Amino acid sequence: TKGCVGKASATSMSAGIFSHPTEQMREDDLFKATMEIGRWINDEKLVRKLVSGGKEVPNFLQNFGMKFESKPSGMHLTREKLIFPMIELTTVMKESLEKMGVTFFEHCTVENLVMDGNKCLGVAGLDRNYSSFSIAANATVLATGGFCAMFESNDNPIATTGDGMVMALEAGASLRDLEFIQFFPIAMVHKGLPPFILFPPYPPGAKIINDKGEDILKKRVPEETDLTKAVIIYRDKVCQAIAFEEEKGRKCFLDLSSVKRWEDTDMKTMNSMFQLHTYRFPLTNETMIRITCTAHHSMGGIIIDENCSTGIQNLYAAGEIVGGIHGANRKGGNALADALIFGRIAGTNAAKQKGVAIEKDRFDTLVSIINEQSRQAEEIPRERLLDIKKTIARTCSKCLGIVRSRDLLVESAAVAEKIFGELKNVKTDEKSRTLLDEIRSMALLAEMATHTALLRQESRGSHFRKDFPVEDERWLGFIEVTMVNGKPAYSFVPKGGKAA
Repeated sequence: TKGCVGKASATSMSAGIFSHPTEQMREDDLFKATMEIGRWINDEKLVRKLVSGGKEVPNFLQNFGMKFESKPSGMHLTREKLIFPMIELTTVMKESLEKMGVTFFEHCTVENLVMDGNKCLGVAGLDRNYSSFSIAANATVLATGGFCAMFESNDNPIATTGDGMVMALEAGASLRDLEFIQFFPIAMVHKGLPPFILFPPYPPGAKIINDKGEDILKKRVPEETDLTKAVIIYRDKVCQAIAFEEEKGRKCFLDLSSVKRWEDTDMKTMNSMFQLHTYRFPLTNETMIRITCTAHHSMGGIIIDENCSTGIQNLYAAGEIVGGIHGANRKGGNALADALIFGRIAGTNAAKQKGVAIEKDRFDTLVSIINEQSRQAEEIPRERLLDIKKTIARTCSKCLGIVRSRDLLVESAAVAEKIFGELKNVKTDEKSRTLLDEIRSMALLAEMATHTALLRQESRGSHFRKDFPVEDERWLGFIEVTMVNGKPAYSFVPKGGKAA
């Protein structure tokens, strides 16, 4: 991992909500809800696996001594002192694995999959001392997360730049659904701090207003004026409402002035409100909290089968790096269930490869070829890399955000292609190599997400285009991305059909 195991991932920073079948939401109900929110382009076999595997979630949490509440939507980890309760679970899991003899390599960057034809033999990269390292492995599991960190406003760890997706793509795997990026509508904006998501529920009377005092839900989301219900049921429309206001140069606020009696409010049922209250944010009826939308989850990623195989021999993938499970948008609570269920499947199948002999001389030769290719590249200064990173984040936020159009996407494509071309055959000093890898991944993913968004001439799920504002059944399917002669190639795969 590029950071600390269990403390530098989107999983560890999540709210601790696991979807799984309950008495109130049975397997068929959960399947239908997941497919409906994904606008029916999800991989149905993977969704069935997600739903059926969810029955094991309560036992898994109990085995690690976690305290949780059973709710109609699934399991909610109990918040006591921690803002992010999942850190407790990931810490316990790490300690359990260490007792089993598992070795962790922290602050190490994997730069390449070591490939022999269509077979993955392990990984090569840079360790915490900026020295090259390689690990030969009978099986490799990619679990590097999504790519939301390429947006200016995001709530992801800074390391979630899509590196694993790009490595898999360049090794021969396929990607899908890259145009679908989930934004969360209510993130607190506070000078000097990253965006802080305020999850529902919200106190009765809370609303979103612009700097003219207008209630923007009444204005743009007339279906539901209760803020909690609106964010849960019409999240995309709430995001679009805020984005349209900001497009006109207006600021938006979470207005708590109509909350009548804070002393009668059960704060512990309101996770985010409770966190703000605990950390002495002044929750009074005069409070106006400046908010914006923030990139939260990327639905696209590597295409896998039900065994988490990527189509490359001995290479598996699980978690947010995978595409197809969530379709055009993700149901709340499904991200942690996805990581847990498919992580176990990937690990189980990878373990079955134990004992397969790897020819050491062949592996060492392939690693030396990788290292030699990097030495032949041209030098690029760190200052230029930092400028490029800012340009990518600024361009993605402007052009690939909540409200899209052909003109904005064409602008984004031109910027991303130019940057990726500049970075294609360069190197930098050892201390900046991880930064270069991340920016190269960001540039390529920005290019691919932009092209898939341009190709999809409709609005579906989290993908909204002003020039194609309605859902079109002709686009019921996914856009697959492969690498052909060093360049991304795109094809539309209709539901139940083959690539065209």
